[in-house]
Amino acid sequence: MLSTGHNGRASQPQSLPPEDMSVDRETGIDNCAGDLALYQKAMDYFAANAKSTYDLTSAAVAAGDHDLVHRTTHREASLAAIVGATKLARIVGALSREAKAEKTTAQKSLLAEYEAELEEVLGEIIVI
Repeated sequence: MLSTGHNGRASQPQSLPPEDMSVDRETGIDNCAGDLALYQKAMDYFAANAKSTYDLTSAAVAAGDHDLVHRTTHREASLAAIVGATKLARIVGALSREAKAEKTTAQKSLLAEYEAELEEVLGEIIVI
C-alpha cells in the first residue's frame, strides 16, 4: 500500500520495489508530481481501459490498420509510462513505431510481448 505524507503527497517509500516488478510506483507517483490521489486516478483509469485498448490494437494489427495501431499504441505507451509501467511503455512504443513504418510482421511479434507484459502490469495494479 502507498503511504501519504502531508497534503496527500506521497512520502518517501520505505523500501524500493523488487526489480522484477512491472510497475514502478515511485516513478509513477513522481510522474504525477508526487500527488498520490492523482496517481491512484491514473492507475484506475489505466486498469479500467488497458484490456480494451489491447483488444482494439490486436484487432487493428490483424486487420492491417496501421494508422489505428499507431494511434492507440502511441496513447497507451504514454499512459503506461505515466503509471510507471516502463517496460510496457517501451514495448507499446516500439509497436507504435512499427505501425507507423507499416511493418506488419514486427507488429505481430510485439503484440505477443504487449499482451504478456500487460497481464503482469494489471496483476500488480490490482494489488494497490
